[in-house]
Amino acid sequence: MKRPIILLLTAGFLMSGCLSFAQDPKGAQELSSKIMAAKDNKEAFILFQKAKDAFVKEAGFNEFALFLNEIAGKKKSLEPLGNYFLGLNRYLQLKNLEEKQDWNEYFDKGNAYRQELISSLS
Repeated sequence: MKRPIILLLTAGFLMSGCLSFAQDPKGAQELSSKIMAAKDNKEAFILFQKAKDAFVKEAGFNEFALFLNEIAGKKKSLEPLGNYFLGLNRYLQLKNLEEKQDWNEYFDKGNAYRQELISSLS
């Protein structure tokens, strides 16, 4: 009786560790720190681009959106760049959903993604 419970708890612990690792790509915290310390918008833009590439490849579009909102909330001067990359992120996400023909997410959340894209432009 104890063995199935231990196996279940072990599996749950391993799964929760895997899920938390999948949420942020390798080096996300370092990129965040570098973006916050950027001397000018040009340097910040390059770092945002690196973050976009890392998140989209390793973690996903929604995680990148959370990352961007977190940074914009910490440093007001980065908000315009954060909004640009948020709009780009949602555009790429919708394009990706069309290409994969993931119609469930496209129709369930597509309008919210479009609204976020439009809001990032204002």
